[in-house]
Amino acid sequence: MNNKILLFLFFIFSFTFATEKLVEVRIFKQADILYLSEQGFDIITRKGDFLYILTDEKGIGELMGLGYPIKIVYEDYQKEMEKISLQYPSFQEVLFQLDSLARRFPEITKLETLGYSGSYPIVSMKITDNPLIEEEEPEIKITGCHHGNEKISTAICLYYIKRLLNEYYENPLINYLVNNREIWIIPILNSDGYVRNRRYNNNNVDLNRDYGYMWAGSGNSPSPLSQNETKIMKELSVNNNFSFSYDYHSAASYVNYLWDFHPKDPPDSNYIIYLSQRYADSTYGSSTTRLVPINGYDWYMVRGSSQDYLFGVFGTLSWTIETQQPSSQIQIDSIGMANYRAFIDVLRIMKKGIIGKVIDSITNEPIPALITFYSPKRWHIYNDPFLGDFYKPLPEGEYNMIVYACGYYPKMIENIIVNPDTATEILVKLIPNENPIGFAYRVYYVKRTDTDSLNPTLTTDCLGLPDSLFYSLCFGGEIVLEVDKRKPIRNFSGIDFVVYEGDDGITESYDCYVSLDLINWHYCGRGLGTQGFDLNNTPLDSAYYIKIVDVNSGSNNLPYDGFDLDGVIYYIGEVGIAENNVNKRINNDKFRIFNYLGQNISNRGIKNLKKGVYFIKNREEIRKIVKIRD
Repeated sequence: MNNKILLFLFFIFSFTFATEKLVEVRIFKQADILYLSEQGFDIITRKGDFLYILTDEKGIGELMGLGYPIKIVYEDYQKEMEKISLQYPSFQEVLFQLDSLARRFPEITKLETLGYSGSYPIVSMKITDNPLIEEEEPEIKITGCHHGNEKISTAICLYYIKRLLNEYYENPLINYLVNNREIWIIPILNSDGYVRNRRYNNNNVDLNRDYGYMWAGSGNSPSPLSQNETKIMKELSVNNNFSFSYDYHSAASYVNYLWDFHPKDPPDSNYIIYLSQRYADSTYGSSTTRLVPINGYDWYMVRGSSQDYLFGVFGTLSWTIETQQPSSQIQIDSIGMANYRAFIDVLRIMKKGIIGKVIDSITNEPIPALITFYSPKRWHIYNDPFLGDFYKPLPEGEYNMIVYACGYYPKMIENIIVNPDTATEILVKLIPNENPIGFAYRVYYVKRTDTDSLNPTLTTDCLGLPDSLFYSLCFGGEIVLEVDKRKPIRNFSGIDFVVYEGDDGITESYDCYVSLDLINWHYCGRGLGTQGFDLNNTPLDSAYYIKIVDVNSGSNNLPYDGFDLDGVIYYIGEVGIAENNVNKRINNDKFRIFNYLGQNISNRGIKNLKKGVYFIKNREEIRKIVKIRD
């Protein structure tokens, strides 16, 4: 075991927090959930017409003042949780168990400290046949204890680890799955909360409200990804292209599926619902173990949750598994066994869909790529940044995809057939672009400021090269986008990057900022519609992040309120994009015009083209033109 882990086995620090009460609140309509959440009340579960909220005396007074009937369930919620926690291992015992298992099975485990929660380590167990090296295998992440007092989640994680390791040499199926998957298990994310038996971390923040997708500041979260624990989870996903993720909690008996923040289902919803039911069907046994699927928003609306973040940002199919938290060891083990059946079933189907690798067509070296799907629309994914492999879980059907990489021509692959219970393998070779273009590669966070239940737009549509699809920020909303850090935005002569507006019939304003570290932001200026920006207006030579903030212009009526972001591009070369690159004297009859996908759009004429980046071809010579002015 890491020596730092051992140091923390014997040190427990004590802090004093206000006494938390669990209150039952009667609601009268679905909108009450959104309203109370926006007022800052921490909802932990819902049962029919009743919400269960953690609050203090001041919060109780506010609820009564708002006219909601309430009943106090527990005067001291933490004391009630401490009675149950006596049946679960202490933090020290969990670490000792993990260390013992890692020593017994060094050939298939890697135990490491990912970082710290307060003063306590966040420990992960990687289980695979070659744990010290990265292999081209699908990856899954299992996480326990976002909330420190939900200790059944840790017990489930430990159950998984023990069963996998002890059965590896005895069970051929387990042997095959471990050898052909990368399984990451984090038994305790909120280590500080686990030690203190508190829902919140040492900063009194609810970690499952702190993630950066549709963040709204609930659960005492001061800003998106503000806590060490959530930042660690973000970096883990950046470095590992997880296909599946399951977070375990103990507020109900549900297989909670996407979305938590919005009533509109994501494009992959049919398959997600099917997999949710399949997981629930495996938890048979008794009323203690049995789970049922439920949509997160239908249960109660949450912004800034882990499952929404992992899917919204990385494309990882993600769930929140809610189980009972009994005090009987027999019942604890029965919950572990029921969920283990479901977990093994997930491991078996992880390779179903499209799997592949993205490489440079000249060097055959892997390159980081954004992989999007259309007709039918599905959520984007990323490949492994080091090995180049990717895995998109999909049911039987026919699919089309576009692969983007900064500095390369995008590649469209059509009519991909996925057969039942099998994987379709694809090797994608991308051609380097002679005039390389970079683009917004990934969302870092998205912040919403108003009720947006009717907004139909998707964040996946503002990534990659501009294509007329867009994401509406909402009135006063903001988004932070990342670029490929190997190819940052550079301060050359002229315009260095261009923000593209989608067409909803209204030209809208926004403020644009850039940063290298997410701490120091530099104002680039106010944009109106599609507009170029120059880093020369900032003290930066390079930038990794772009923040776009709607300035409450245009319409604040749903569904397309706020600035409509189609994409961001920047030139990777010796000079910046100059605004005078378009020669309006070009006769359209003599040139063929193509967009980035190679689609011929000659019939539109240059003057009638939307602002964007195009290619013209004349006498077999291809030239790039950039139109950012009408």
